[in-house]
Amino acid sequence: MKVGDIARISVNILKMQPRRAPSIYDYNLRDTKPVSLSLFSYLFAELIFYLNCRDESKSLQQKLNEVGFPIGQRVLELCAFKRKQPRFIKIESILLFIQNEIWKLLFGDKADEVDKSLEDMDEYRIYDSRAIINRYLATKGEQMNCGDFIAGIIQGILYAADFPAKVDTSIIEEEIKGETVRKVVYIIKFEHQVIKRDESIK
Repeated sequence: MKVGDIARISVNILKMQPRRAPSIYDYNLRDTKPVSLSLFSYLFAELIFYLNCRDESKSLQQKLNEVGFPIGQRVLELCAFKRKQPRFIKIESILLFIQNEIWKLLFGDKADEVDKSLEDMDEYRIYDSRAIINRYLATKGEQMNCGDFIAGIIQGILYAADFPAKVDTSIIEEEIKGETVRKVVYIIKFEHQVIKRDESIK
């Protein structure tokens, strides 16, 4: 058998092999189309209904946090893969990354602000006054706070980036231009070794 014949047979074998289906890593993050708010609200409402119908030993907030945690890990992995994101070293850098890049990826705009607690050295906060996670959700006439889903995503990102922390949520109301604005506050409390490591890096 000649070399040319072997080459033709090899090419034919390769053509016969099934093509690998494209994965999420094959798509450009910046070219993805946004999901409509109505579709997101419907799917999220179904998620709330599903979580309420199972495992009554846990609160809804805890279950939302657990659902969001692995999503956060995958979001960071995807951003690192597509954008060649360098490894984060300082707390400030990872929080600014979440405030800007992650918020723009998930919600189309950055979060309002990030600040550090004056009372607790290990506590930081992210503020969001346009939290779509709480839109169109109400129970017994009162608006729910489903921010624990996003808190779980934040916590998953931080753990995946080697910044272990506990993330809780709270809602505050502020008067802005004569209107009452409800802000979701994500309270991030880092573990002791993270604070010590951050202080040792200049």
